[in-house]
Amino acid sequence: MQDIQELDNDELRKVAERYKVTIPARTSREQMEDMVLVGMEKHRLALEQKAKAERQMDLERQLGVDPQTKSRPSPETIAIANSEKVYAIFTNLDEDGVDEPFNVGGQHPFHLWCDFIHVLPKCVIDEIRNPNTPTGTKPQYARRPHPTIPNLQIDTVVGNRKKCAFEILDLKPPTNAKFGVVLDRKIYEKTGTPFPQPVVAA
Repeated sequence: MQDIQELDNDELRKVAERYKVTIPARTSREQMEDMVLVGMEKHRLALEQKAKAERQMDLERQLGVDPQTKSRPSPETIAIANSEKVYAIFTNLDEDGVDEPFNVGGQHPFHLWCDFIHVLPKCVIDEIRNPNTPTGTKPQYARRPHPTIPNLQIDTVVGNRKKCAFEILDLKPPTNAKFGVVLDRKIYEKTGTPFPQPVVAA
């Protein structure tokens, strides 16, 4: 870029206009140069700020940051948003025929109806099926001798058993399907799944 000191007054005024600098008619050469230099510096800083803001926005989009609250979604929210949706039949292995409410990450409540088809994120099913997580297991207790006190029996965890099971169906739900229980009998007919009958209390 040409040194502004090498420009004549008319050329210097054109540079001032380019950088949105207003120079009064009766302004000394030295003042004109100072005003143009200040305008050029403001323009450079504005470009840097714009580039920084764009980089920040790109980063926030990649992280899924809410543009309103500037808060980043929880890992559970990100996992559910990116997970495959599936049709799955829920079975309660702990209490036959009993529904099971549970909450993923404290933000995503699910209510599972025993023997009904549900639209669920596959990541949640994988989490429940994982034997290394407590979500889908229930500890089993047995009376065992106390390790240090003679003649004392205490309840001791001797293992874990599955609380529930899922059968993932071949039929895929629409991408816009909402999570939850499926009551459309056509889906049951398509998958060859008997529609559960309501349990009437005695």
